[in-house]
Amino acid sequence: MAREVLKTAPTSQQGQKLPALPRWPLLTFILQFFDRLKLFWMPLDHQPNFIYLWHVPLRKVHLFTVIQLICLVLLWAIKVSRAAVIFPMMVLALVFVRK
Repeated sequence: MAREVLKTAPTSQQGQKLPALPRWPLLTFILQFFDRLKLFWMPLDHQPNFIYLWHVPLRKVHLFTVIQLICLVLLWAIKVSRAAVIFPMMVLALVFVRK
């Protein structure tokens, strides 16, 4: 019974199939992040043919990667500190500041 339920596609109340969600967005993000980190030490003639390198200058890609790395380190530092308890409340407060 449980296997049959898992095999069926999700449907709405009208019987229509629901659109499929992206399967591995976090994994895709992590793989692309590490690919961009490898670009720092890769010579220009050995770089892979990534689509985002066609349209964006390499300097901008490096800048974006550094900003992402700084944010990742900052989030980790908040997580291991005493501020980890208050951090979700600060993010929630940003919603009201924006309005």
